[in-house]
Amino acid sequence: MSKKSKRLSIEHLGLLAVLLAYLILSLNYNFASPIFEPPDESTHYRYVKYLLDHKTLPAIIDGPNRNELWGLHQPPLYFLVSAAIFSPFDFPAPDDALARNPHVNLGVATIPGNKNVFIHTPAESFPWRGLPLTVHAMRLLSTLFGAATLAVVYVMGFEVFVGEQGSRGAGGQVSRGESEQGGKDSVGASARPHTGTPAHFPTRTPAHLLPIIAPALMVLHPEFVFITSAIHNESLNILLMALGLWGALRLVNRGPSVKLAIFLGIVSGLIALAKMTGLALILLIVLAMLIAAVKEAFSFQRSAVGRRPSAVSGHSPFTIHHLPFTICLFLFGVIVAGLTALIGGWWYLFNWQLYGDPFQSGMYRNFYSDIQRTITFRDLFNGIRLGEVSFWAVFGWFNLLVPEWMYTFYKVFARVAGVGVVVYFVQVSRWAGGKVSRWENTHLPPCPPAHLLLLLASPLLSSLVLTRLIATEGGIQGRQLLPMLPALVLLVVIGYRQLLPGKSFDVTAALVGSFMATMAFSIPLLYIAPTYAPPPIVQQAELAEATGFVPLHRFYGDEIELLGYRLDAEEVVSGRGTGLSLYWRALKPVDKNYTLFVHALGRKGKKVGQYNGYPGSGNFPTTLWQPGQLYADHVSLVIDPSAETPTLLRLHVGFFDFNRPDLPPLPTTDEAGEPVSAFVAQQALLPEPNEPVEIYECTFFPVDFADHIRLTCYDFDDDRLRLHWYVDAPPSQDYTVFIQLWQNGQQIAGFDGPPLEGDFPASYWRPGIQVVDIHPLDLKQLDPGAYRLLAGLYNPQTGERLSARALSGEALPDNALDLGEIILR
Repeated sequence: MSKKSKRLSIEHLGLLAVLLAYLILSLNYNFASPIFEPPDESTHYRYVKYLLDHKTLPAIIDGPNRNELWGLHQPPLYFLVSAAIFSPFDFPAPDDALARNPHVNLGVATIPGNKNVFIHTPAESFPWRGLPLTVHAMRLLSTLFGAATLAVVYVMGFEVFVGEQGSRGAGGQVSRGESEQGGKDSVGASARPHTGTPAHFPTRTPAHLLPIIAPALMVLHPEFVFITSAIHNESLNILLMALGLWGALRLVNRGPSVKLAIFLGIVSGLIALAKMTGLALILLIVLAMLIAAVKEAFSFQRSAVGRRPSAVSGHSPFTIHHLPFTICLFLFGVIVAGLTALIGGWWYLFNWQLYGDPFQSGMYRNFYSDIQRTITFRDLFNGIRLGEVSFWAVFGWFNLLVPEWMYTFYKVFARVAGVGVVVYFVQVSRWAGGKVSRWENTHLPPCPPAHLLLLLASPLLSSLVLTRLIATEGGIQGRQLLPMLPALVLLVVIGYRQLLPGKSFDVTAALVGSFMATMAFSIPLLYIAPTYAPPPIVQQAELAEATGFVPLHRFYGDEIELLGYRLDAEEVVSGRGTGLSLYWRALKPVDKNYTLFVHALGRKGKKVGQYNGYPGSGNFPTTLWQPGQLYADHVSLVIDPSAETPTLLRLHVGFFDFNRPDLPPLPTTDEAGEPVSAFVAQQALLPEPNEPVEIYECTFFPVDFADHIRLTCYDFDDDRLRLHWYVDAPPSQDYTVFIQLWQNGQQIAGFDGPPLEGDFPASYWRPGIQVVDIHPLDLKQLDPGAYRLLAGLYNPQTGERLSARALSGEALPDNALDLGEIILR
């Protein structure tokens, strides 16, 4: 075996390793996501089922089943291929096999729980049968398209990083003379050679290894693997977009040819049948033709003044009869356009006849809005910017996120690459213009500016075709940006290679790649699968040993027992999440799917947070419970950031029948069978540590009470007294505030009550938290005159007042603070 063949074998082993890693990762996503939980998977499944059942394309027209057919309007290629391959499988209707979750947070990722659109039962467990087997098998077709995309990006990398000779196996190591003379297939050579390594380029740089990095980055892109492991037509769209970009690069690099025209015509025709957003490829091909024409004109101009002549006119297959380049390019376009229309045009004629326009615009407006608003470039930019998070990693039905630090990493990673691309583009432009003769601070081969333009244009053109989605649906989802990924990963390699020449690039690639691989492999295991898992089964003996477990023994009807609960924390900060674990047991088989409610009540009983859904975060309705089994059901809540603080957060728990809103919740009783309220637990709701404190005009009168309590100031108006409390350590128990009016040595009225009317007892007070305690005073029944206002604290169990001292240390008489005189008129 020659050294060249041996090296190529090693390179291709790298591709096999990438494909193997992708297959393992894709299967992980396949297993972790229950059937129909990836976005639109149930719709795409129904499309295939419709084709198999009706043997014709669906028509979305006004009628009783119009809404049921929505989603079956898309171009049919992916679904026709799926129907042809999987027709032997069982295809039951999704709604017949699976019940829907009526409480699903569809498209809302910030609300905990209820991520599942469907209710999943043990019948979906491995080994699969029936519908689960069909769905998991159909997902493998998308995985196949994803693997093919990786191979195309790998080959595309040779076109960009190594050049024409390298893509045929030379690895980019071509002599200057060979590059200048051109090979058998070389076309369109520019004034500077770009298909080999220049004499001044560092030969130690393994440019032939760069192509493998681009598909490796795609494997480490969580959203790409997620979508290509689901039943989704985007997987085919991404593959065809990659093939089209590769063909466009070859057009610019080598000039037009009959084979390339046929290839691009077939690909553009297929992508027109795969997804309408893929029509951006047609614009990309037109741009590539324009670049090829400009490049030829530039080469002809140089040859006219004695520079090396263009190789296009001598080696393009169109020039067998010595046709001018412009005619060759025209014929190239005719072939591409003709094949595109022949392969994909019929479906757009079908739309025209059915909906009145080829792109279904009227149908979109009927579903989303009567008026399609005009989209500006600012709207487009904002839509893509907002879609960036979901471009990287949003799962489920656009409602499942990963930790924020992951998104921060991906954003920084992309922006650093963008800086490198800008620097590289400036440098390659200067080199192409003859302003510099050497490549400084880079270890990349001189990629032609035309290649960079195509790589940059691919995502830009794909963005433009998304304007209708923004106009009709109000935004885009990140998965709709995935066809840009083949171009973007190549740009990322260019950017980082520019910023990190030499060994620093290799070290960074290894470290960052390992970190990204860890994230990519952890996501299905740590975030996706647990989201859809039922609550764990526990043993009663474990509860007694569980830290923080509070036994309760509440009964809901005669079917469900709540053995106890465990709070995640004794304190929660406003605007953040809180949660508790509820330990359930079914007393007998439950024949209804009852909805669990957990309501968090703040000051004056105002609801400041809630969970309504099936137990198990929506995954484990009561009909699946086995009598006698104990389930540890964790419920998460988000507290309204506008909730008044500080206060007690009182948690109420119960069940109701969602399908019978006219009925009250299930009756709640204790062990003796006596009715009790839905109240279960309470915790302190505290303000944000840096939350600005509302400033009141008040009289500064610091008084130190026992048990670490200080009154800092007070103010009084016509009908209320406001006391400002502060503690330097948590008080040991709850206290009652006494407020008394005295006249002529006698107490005339009293207004005793707990702080904040019981909404925030003293035992929950914490250092750093100012408690503004408002006490209403009813003075309407008092006679006009002058009264002394006294206040203090006492133990409600014993009636004993807390000792009170002024700031000087002097004890206050009767441990009461004299707040001054009130004159009633």
